[in-house]
Amino acid sequence: MWLFIPRQLIGYKSKAPCRARVVFFTQHSAPHDLFSQPSEPVNSLNLTYVMSLQEQFDQAAANVRNLKSLPSDGDLLELYALFKQATTGDADPANRPGMFDLKGKAKFDAWSKKNGMSKEDAQKAYIAKVESLVASIGLQ
Repeated sequence: MWLFIPRQLIGYKSKAPCRARVVFFTQHSAPHDLFSQPSEPVNSLNLTYVMSLQEQFDQAAANVRNLKSLPSDGDLLELYALFKQATTGDADPANRPGMFDLKGKAKFDAWSKKNGMSKEDAQKAYIAKVESLVASIGLQ
């Protein structure tokens, strides 16, 4: 059973809806329905929240904006490419920037290397990259 609870209770800061699975355990660890009365007193409440992949991706995107310092150019290109692949899909070669737009070409080339990667795989890779950057750089 899913129970919607206020974000503040579990420290969740995203604007996406918050879902939590609530499971009741008695002394014999027998699960009970949320609205039924257990025959024995409840000893503990196990509250678990599992973020969906999209919620994890959104949280990772928010974490990138809160890094203590700017990542290297290579890391920024990798983040850009994974973000574009996860949100837009494959890069269209017809939209490649002109020869004088060096920054735009570098970003487009990094993105086009991700062509064929699924949205979910790009989101997972983006989340993993952000987690490694947070571990090495830290958040503000």
